[in-house]
Amino acid sequence: MGLGSSKPPIPYRWQAFTHWANLALLAATGVAGAAVDPLIWLLLAPLEMGALWVLPDLPSFRARVDQRQAAKDLQRERAYYVEQLWGLRPRERTLGKRFVEWFADVDEGDTLEERVEETDSAFEHYVAMRRLIAKLL
Repeated sequence: MGLGSSKPPIPYRWQAFTHWANLALLAATGVAGAAVDPLIWLLLAPLEMGALWVLPDLPSFRARVDQRQAAKDLQRERAYYVEQLWGLRPRERTLGKRFVEWFADVDEGDTLEERVEETDSAFEHYVAMRRLIAKLL
């Protein structure tokens, strides 16, 4: 990070810990330790610490996390500008969706274009441009 950068560094170890494969391993180990033998929990501890020590430093893991973070940053920036130009309705989030968001990245389903409050001709041009760019890509 540069001196003028205001963005905090990406927590790679937290990303590794909250990865679905790691959480599944922890859940399976918890169930196996409770059902079979609690010694399984002691065997997992060094394995988990080793994985969380090595995995976040792998270039391929960091590249994937950086790519996902860049996509999220771009989406947040786009949402900010669309809200400034045309206004956005707040998302309707149920208790179930909020619970699931704790454990996984969830696609909301509705797009920014569906949440726009004030549509005008400039907005229609914006939507047409997005469709054209999507076809070109």
